[in-house]
Amino acid sequence: MFVSPLMLTALAVPLLKERVGLHRWSAVVIGFLGVLVIVRPGGTTMQWAALLPLLTAFLYALYQIATRVLSRTTPSLVTFAYMVVVGTVGSTLALPFVWRTPDARGWAMMAASGLLHGLAHYLVTRAFALAPAAILAPFNYAQLIGATAFGYFVFGDLPDRWTIVGALVIVAAGLYVAYRERRLARLSGTPAHRSS
Repeated sequence: MFVSPLMLTALAVPLLKERVGLHRWSAVVIGFLGVLVIVRPGGTTMQWAALLPLLTAFLYALYQIATRVLSRTTPSLVTFAYMVVVGTVGSTLALPFVWRTPDARGWAMMAASGLLHGLAHYLVTRAFALAPAAILAPFNYAQLIGATAFGYFVFGDLPDRWTIVGALVIVAAGLYVAYRERRLARLSGTPAHRSS
């Protein structure tokens, strides 16, 4: 899933007309190599279901681009409301097939998840109204810390060695994109969010 910022950087060129230079394209390719380390195609862990997180990452990158485009003409609260309505309708359609009544802990986790995800989506919407997609993409990597902690404390699960190596490659590539943006901004004397 953490390849999404790299997909976002790549998609920002044709869809948002943002400029991405050779260094950032190199970071995108290296990030995809990190994904291959995690997925390990041809190994015993590779199954068709391993491609679903890549599809999710691609769709999330498209969501972020759509948010950036909408932010040019639509207030953040309106964009956020659209996201809530579409998400609620989509989730409700699946409800009859997957619903199991949760216990008290489950209700508490659902409530906390709803509140935190709602706040997070609103802040993402605001961020895309204020800065180019290629600048914001690397900030997604902060989720690695939370996802690892959540996996450990809630499910008692930790990633294996190759997953950690692949994740570090992806994060390094994404952070390089952010570094490159700042460096280009300093060299051109423009704010980082306006650089190429």
